[in-house]
Amino acid sequence: MHSYIEGVCIEIGNLSGFETYTADPSQVFKKNIPLHQLSTMPQCPSFTYDGIVQIASRIDVIWFSGSRLAFPKKAIEVVQSVGTLYGALNRMSQLVDFDTKFLVVGPEEHGGKFHSTIKMRPYLQFEDRFYFKYYEEIIESYEIALRREELKDIFT
Repeated sequence: MHSYIEGVCIEIGNLSGFETYTADPSQVFKKNIPLHQLSTMPQCPSFTYDGIVQIASRIDVIWFSGSRLAFPKKAIEVVQSVGTLYGALNRMSQLVDFDTKFLVVGPEEHGGKFHSTIKMRPYLQFEDRFYFKYYEEIIESYEIALRREELKDIFT
């Protein structure tokens, strides 16, 4: 499920006009498609200090601005286990000095833990930039984006 959701998030980013990066390029999406074939950036760009880029490059999926100077616009972590939540939040929080939104995707039962954790320091001051979506919500958004893309093809 983890790599499938990563692939869904990459595809949504691509359809939304972002440049996309994944920390898991060899993981497989549906029909045995490696994630590196979906993402538009083979490596995380050097958008700031090396130390921050090194940590950011371990974020599951990042959507970058489509401009000549790529900056992170959305950082996405897929959290299948509550035990990985803190690591995911800590990686994403390295990008708080940028105009970046942070999305955690996981099973519905992890929503409560996410919401209680995000209300604690050091995340509290950036709480409005963190979001949690269930797997089903992301998959539904993906299906809507694909239908929208199909409609564009029909009417262009």
